[in-house]
Amino acid sequence: MQSNSEYILDFVLPIGETGPTGPTGPAGISAIMYTDFANTSTAGILQTSSPKKLPNNTNIFLINNNRITLNESGCYELAISGRLRETLSSTNAVLAIQIEVNGTQSDFLEITLQNVGEIYFVQQKMLSITTPQNVSVIFRKTSSSDASLENVFFDIKKFPY
Repeated sequence: MQSNSEYILDFVLPIGETGPTGPTGPAGISAIMYTDFANTSTAGILQTSSPKKLPNNTNIFLINNNRITLNESGCYELAISGRLRETLSSTNAVLAIQIEVNGTQSDFLEITLQNVGEIYFVQQKMLSITTPQNVSVIFRKTSSSDASLENVFFDIKKFPY
């Protein structure tokens, strides 16, 4: 007697010649750079804290004076997370990831706190480059602001395409 969980298969799998091997698809991630930043209430370029690269001998990322140079053309994912807060002023406090190409800087991604309060943020953005570029994380605020950044983490992934 056959139950609902038992089956009998009665066929033969055909066996032919082995065909040619197809092309290998892209691998996962080529390299990763990760850092956190010291908590701060001072405006300016954030100070990296114990940056790491995987593989650790990669030259895709160079870290120098709190700037990260992306050395290879291709596709990158930039991700940043943390806490931005302001208790005194209703002026804007801004955390920006800035990209520098040939000496010209532009904001690539901005996180803005427009009123007193706090925000926990996570932002990701893709970047495609054809020449080496410098990346900095900048904190901007007015002089009357007591805005601060805490627990900020930043990673960059290089994809193989």
